[in-house]
Amino acid sequence: MMSEGGENIVFVLNNSRPDAVCFPFTFSMAALGSGVKVKIIVLGGAVEAFMKGNFENIKFGSAPKPSELLPQALEMGLEILVCKACIDALGVSPDKLIDGVKVIGPVTFIEETTTASAVISL
Repeated sequence: MMSEGGENIVFVLNNSRPDAVCFPFTFSMAALGSGVKVKIIVLGGAVEAFMKGNFENIKFGSAPKPSELLPQALEMGLEILVCKACIDALGVSPDKLIDGVKVIGPVTFIEETTTASAVISL
């Protein structure tokens, strides 16, 4: 079903388990293909998974690797938002994160999660 323009999904990731990182990418591709806007917000324990050198190695069973889906997903409009307070607390500089992500503060996090049609936490 095609989106009427207002539907958007936000996945909130707070851990780096392979299933928690892989499934949002798989579901995002389906949603984006249907015209639904999708954002993945990366917090706390998930930051490590979105670092260069780590992201490329994430795999869960027969699910497509997020690193293989990323270029097309970004081209289709996926936004990946990483918590600034989280990377600061972990001592991770933004240049250590994968390409294509945007670092956000708490106000943006609140805006994104309170205006989304659906918020899915993993």
